[in-house]
Amino acid sequence: MRIVEEQNPPAESAIIADNKQSRGHKYKDSDPEEQETEHRKYRKRRRSGHSCLNFFGCLSLMLIIVFAIISCLVIFVAGPIVTKVDDLPKDFPKKIAIYQIDQAKIKIQSPEGKEKALNLIGALPEWALNPFAGYLSTEIKTQIMATGADNLNFSGLEQALADNSQTVSLSWDDINKTKEDLADYYKTQLKSNGFEIKEDISDYEINLRFIKEGTTGAIAITDSFLKDNNSLMKFTINYLTGN
Repeated sequence: MRIVEEQNPPAESAIIADNKQSRGHKYKDSDPEEQETEHRKYRKRRRSGHSCLNFFGCLSLMLIIVFAIISCLVIFVAGPIVTKVDDLPKDFPKKIAIYQIDQAKIKIQSPEGKEKALNLIGALPEWALNPFAGYLSTEIKTQIMATGADNLNFSGLEQALADNSQTVSLSWDDINKTKEDLADYYKTQLKSNGFEIKEDISDYEINLRFIKEGTTGAIAITDSFLKDNNSLMKFTINYLTGN
């Protein structure tokens, strides 16, 4: 009977020695110049990464500072440009009747407020003023429409602000009438008081422009998506005080 001697596994010390020898062989075969080159590349990548972070960090800080300065200039230095009120001014044209006036949000922009807004538009770039467009006008869309301009941008807003009339804007978040009913009501009411009217109709919106002897205005009426047969409405009137 032949006895087969069991081979013992290599000792742990032999494995460790072999690993050390392998690592030593690896570093031994590596060219010192190649090691230095790789080290320089690594340091360069790290510096490049830090430079990018520093650049974007500085850029973000600069933008925050610029935005803060513009905010202070528009809100505090320029003073009130648009005023929110509870009631229509006493000199508001009596020939214009307002439906559900008690539910309207009312804003006023005086000739002095328009002049301040124009000064800001002339002094600051458009990109800086974009976040404050609503602060520079009572209601930017209908205020521009009331002048007859088609460009709903800063050039159209400048045209809307470049007069000495007082502007009153009203808005309703929910009126229990369809846009067609509201448009018919205002067309009838305005025509009976001698206003010339232009109408623009689309699937979801009806726009009206009207003008008469120093008084201009615009109405934008859209469907309410919260309630059937209800509407949202924005209404702007420009008039010379004393008329």
